[in-house]
Amino acid sequence: MKPEIVLRTLDKNDLPQVARVHIDAFPDSALTKLGPTVVEQYYLWQLTGPHKKVRATGAFVADECSGFSFSGIFNGSTSGFLHKNRLLLIRRVLKHPNLFVNSSFLKRLGEGVRLLARVSRKKPGSKLPERAKLKYGILSIAVSPHFQQLGIGQLLMHDAEKEALKYGYREICLTVHPANTKAVRFYERQNWQQFRTNELWNGAMTKILR
Repeated sequence: MKPEIVLRTLDKNDLPQVARVHIDAFPDSALTKLGPTVVEQYYLWQLTGPHKKVRATGAFVADECSGFSFSGIFNGSTSGFLHKNRLLLIRRVLKHPNLFVNSSFLKRLGEGVRLLARVSRKKPGSKLPERAKLKYGILSIAVSPHFQQLGIGQLLMHDAEKEALKYGYREICLTVHPANTKAVRFYERQNWQQFRTNELWNGAMTKILR
């Protein structure tokens, strides 16, 4: 028998469960490798940062968070997080010297350093450029491996799309790692299209909402 799935808005008290789902769903991500404290701080920034709109939704089965989605118009979702938590991140990296031989982590670290360099020249929370205001995006969507095949991902996706339509956005975007073929197939089944630049695809996807 399929369990009852309840969607509700997330708040700060839910972040430990959100972090657990993230770690279970993305065991190889850079955030996961830095530990649950860093993961919680990342999603705290998404809830409380200077973003234009944020929709944070959790899917709960018997009061246990089984999945979540964060969507909206984000201002410095990564750069602002790195700037605000730079000391914590430095301490965590230094406590895990084995990460320095992880090529994937080193790539993300390099990207983070470049973002911080740009942030140092531009204050986090500054006004969004007009072009960015037009984009409603899904920043993160995850379902715990323990709750797969229940339709939770589709429920969370529809919730984000409905929120975008409520504010008058007819297009929604997200980014997925191109090597994550399972996620790519899921999005394509939901009528998402790969957004290519000069015939190259870096993981950006878009969907026209009707």
